[in-house]
Amino acid sequence: MLETCFAKQWVARRLRQGYLGAHLDSFAAADTAVGYAGSTVRTQLKLLWKFGRWLEQRRIPLSDLHEEHLKRFLAESSLKDPLRRGYGAALQRFLNHLRERGVAGPAKTSIDDSPAAHLLRQYETLLKQERGLASVTVNRYVWLVSPTFRRS
Repeated sequence: MLETCFAKQWVARRLRQGYLGAHLDSFAAADTAVGYAGSTVRTQLKLLWKFGRWLEQRRIPLSDLHEEHLKRFLAESSLKDPLRRGYGAALQRFLNHLRERGVAGPAKTSIDDSPAAHLLRQYETLLKQERGLASVTVNRYVWLVSPTFRRS
């Protein structure tokens, strides 16, 4: 699959040799199957190669991978404007992809009962039920305002 994404075959070989390489073909195939454009798949694969290097440097096994690692990677990386480019969503889809294949462990569930979290849940409900927004849009809006509450 990677060969169809990149004109230069050495790029596909390099990606496969990375920390996440064994899972990139199936992820690219899944993204292509649901209609992602080739340019988007290429961008996501390059992001995952950087993410794999980050995981490898920190010696984080894929079996221990969870959402907090995604957040830390985005915060620590030099990537600009992850929301606009959809990097957070791409990383989450990749983590879900690994979970579906039994590579990564299940999501850690924790319920935040803080007033800020309660307000965020109300905002999410408003966007879904009263505004009728799609889940992707709701997630982006909630993600956009949630760092504001965490800084308080």
